[in-house]
Amino acid sequence: MYRLKQIPEDFIVDEIPNITIKDKGPYSYYLLEKKDCNTEQAIQVISKLSHIPRKLFGYAGTKDKIAITKQNFSVKGTLKKTSYDKFSIKHIGQGDNPISLGDLKGNKFTITVRNISKKPKLVSKFVNFFGPQRFGRNNFEIGLAILKKKFKTAAGLIDQFSATDYLKKNPTDYVGTIRSVPFKILTIYIASVQSRIWNDVAKEMSKTTEDNLELPLIAFDTEFNNDQIEDLYEQQLIKHGLTQRDFIIRTIPALTPKGNTRQLYADVKDLIIGDLENDGLNNNLKKVMIEFTLGKGCYATVVVDCLINLPSK
Repeated sequence: MYRLKQIPEDFIVDEIPNITIKDKGPYSYYLLEKKDCNTEQAIQVISKLSHIPRKLFGYAGTKDKIAITKQNFSVKGTLKKTSYDKFSIKHIGQGDNPISLGDLKGNKFTITVRNISKKPKLVSKFVNFFGPQRFGRNNFEIGLAILKKKFKTAAGLIDQFSATDYLKKNPTDYVGTIRSVPFKILTIYIASVQSRIWNDVAKEMSKTTEDNLELPLIAFDTEFNNDQIEDLYEQQLIKHGLTQRDFIIRTIPALTPKGNTRQLYADVKDLIIGDLENDGLNNNLKKVMIEFTLGKGCYATVVVDCLINLPSK
């Protein structure tokens, strides 16, 4: 089995931004360079040490923990400290708007794949699955519990200091515990359920069509115009004990997701596959360096799996 991210240097990500930088503006833009920590962890540290509320920070997408990554983030105001243990920041300008989820053109990846014996094959497109990092540890289970209104279960699964601290002080306030989690993380819990369902539907659809369909990220307001797709989503909802109306979260209204779509297939651009080399971390096997660019929302780990293994059909 091939190996990824044995060391952070194996996985290098450069965000391709989509922001307008000016000399003046209420928001400051920074370049965040980090190693061995994820984006949200870095932002929370910056927020705490700068005494600026977390809600005044924004970024376009979460980057991997075991990696070396570069990406932009915004903050309302300015920061003085620029160097931290696992990351550094550099002021790149000002702007009129915060950086929000999806405010990027894509990402460039430089990845070392280890523990292999043969060179990966070339591909130009792949099934646009959500990668495993979308689901994290318990993300799906927490999201499912919130959607089913099993707030005690959700509160007990959340591994965030703000939540565990709140629950310790308020042992029966499960909704309050959930509310204590940074909102961006709460949205990830719900998105993980939408993503798991999307992946399972996409797997089935990719067996029957090469057309680049738009498949919905299921929500309370999702409407279908294709009987086959509607039937597949209904099967998934039944499997997980859900209905579309469960995606209305009245106790935390802002967490209620709105319907969206995702293309069944995505393109791999600027793909370069290097030569096989001796893998110093895995005896008697090889490694290879791969470079490529993906549009926003696409997962490099899914591309690597496609390059190394035959696509699931």
